[in-house]
Amino acid sequence: MTSAFNTINRSKLIEICETFLEEDEIRIIRTLLSNTSLELLCGQTSKTIPTLVGSPQGDGLSPTLFIIYLETALKEVRASIQISSRKSPSELSYVDDVDFIFSQLTEAENNHNTIADTLAKWNLIVNKTKTEFTNISRTSEDWKDTKKLGSLLDTTSDIERRKNLATIAFRKMYTIWIR
Repeated sequence: MTSAFNTINRSKLIEICETFLEEDEIRIIRTLLSNTSLELLCGQTSKTIPTLVGSPQGDGLSPTLFIIYLETALKEVRASIQISSRKSPSELSYVDDVDFIFSQLTEAENNHNTIADTLAKWNLIVNKTKTEFTNISRTSEDWKDTKKLGSLLDTTSDIERRKNLATIAFRKMYTIWIR
């Protein structure tokens, strides 16, 4: 998703939280989300702009609020997905990265717009440039180059890649460590 933390609809978030939190907890969340602004700097000139959407980043509560918001949006996505097979798609989520795992590639392609449109109702924008369709089958080796959450799906390739990255990092730091 694109700028997911910055697009949260605050009033929807509060409505969701009111279904399971106490009054004092809601008051804390309202305080966190109120009177927030962005400061734009252009050379020596600055301008402060009040924000009405999004969740401030950098505090401990915002990631939790985002997860609550995203999970509620994903419940709506799950209800809107159309599949012909008996097996419903699985999800793999990490912060604002969400992968839907379908048993057939055509079902993933057919549901892409539905998923994007449903998330758009929640101000969550699917980044189409990062959207990938990967077909994992026993007859093809293409899946080995697929990266999910920073790791290649093929364990052997992933370990080799990580060893290479560690070697590069070590060489960059070698002179500092020698001192």
